[in-house]
Amino acid sequence: MPNPNPVAGTSQEELLALYLKGADDDVCRLQDLLDQAQDDPARWSESVALMRETVHNVKGQGSSFGYPLMTRVGDSLSRMLKRLEGPDPNSLKLIAAHIKRCARSWTTTSKAAAASSARSWPGV
Repeated sequence: MPNPNPVAGTSQEELLALYLKGADDDVCRLQDLLDQAQDDPARWSESVALMRETVHNVKGQGSSFGYPLMTRVGDSLSRMLKRLEGPDPNSLKLIAAHIKRCARSWTTTSKAAAASSARSWPGV
């Protein structure tokens, strides 16, 4: 019978590596979705819905793995995405600014994680 919890028995270092890879992918995906929304306004609603899903992961996992800055930036972007009504230039600029901040936060996060990968972190 397969293990219902795929991370059971996984070391902290392995979980951290999974988080780091996943968060990097999420930040890249947010940028890709913004590019999609800018290139094809007809897909605005779809792009925003997918950004909301992605940013939900960013903010939740940031807390779980002890990276509150990722959580704060993700929460801010999440709240903003809920209020958007259409692909106007100001909305696109605000999303771009948040994603840029996520990317900067992510750079800080991943450098800190690499420097302290042997340390314990909350949530595990």
